Amino acid sequence: MGLLKKAENNLCECGCGLPTKKLNFRCPKTGLPAGAYRRFIRGHHNKVLSFRFKTGQFKRHGYVYIFSPDHPAIKTNKYISRSRLALENKIGRYLKDGEHVHHINEIRDDDRPDNLMLVTLSEHNKIHNKQQKMISARW
Repeated sequence: MGLLKKAENNLCECGCGLPTKKLNFRCPKTGLPAGAYRRFIRGHHNKVLSFRFKTGQFKRHGYVYIFSPDHPAIKTNKYISRSRLALENKIGRYLKDGEHVHHINEIRDDDRPDNLMLVTLSEHNKIHNKQQKMISARW
């Protein structure tokens, strides 16, 4: 695709199908002359480049989060941890308040059902405190 776009093809290249506007001036970034149509609606080029938008998932602090807007535990950003979904699938119900997922092998993105354990917050803290004491005793 060349830099100039034809007038009949003035749709945003992110795939949303919305029409773009004409440039009133020459674009210094793309080199498009005045009168040419923009390639993207403002902010839509991030969708094309974003890993989160392409795959519906992202990773934070070692945990993988998946786009799931209809999940009942969703707060604001419509993403839920993959480990939580895997454990819910394993036990056949949603997790209740106060129930947490523990990774048995301590690898945060290893979400195999046999590696996940359902625990309460106090049980989870006991597991991690015990492991921390074992580590500090070695030193």
